Amino acid sequence: MTLRQVKTWGPFACASCLTSLAYKTLWDTQSYFTYLSLLGLLSLLLAARFLFQTGARAWPITGVTTGLLLGQWWFVQSLILRTFWSINGFAP
Repeated sequence: MTLRQVKTWGPFACASCLTSLAYKTLWDTQSYFTYLSLLGLLSLLLAARFLFQTGARAWPITGVTTGLLLGQWWFVQSLILRTFWSINGFAP
């Protein structure tokens, strides 16, 4: 891995890992969803920057998709639950 690849991939991977870590550890704080949202936005911006620099190739897209799914699992899970709740007529 070259230094250029580390400079583009590293911040995105760190942001995804930090989001996952915050999801597991900060659940007792008052601004839990604020932290998760800000880290998610940071991950999304870094993913867009990474894809812009590497281009639309298969491996970068796969890596970014995997990183976003793993790092932003809290958001994906929330979307799935809200979808099922709206389909079945039950909502929080």
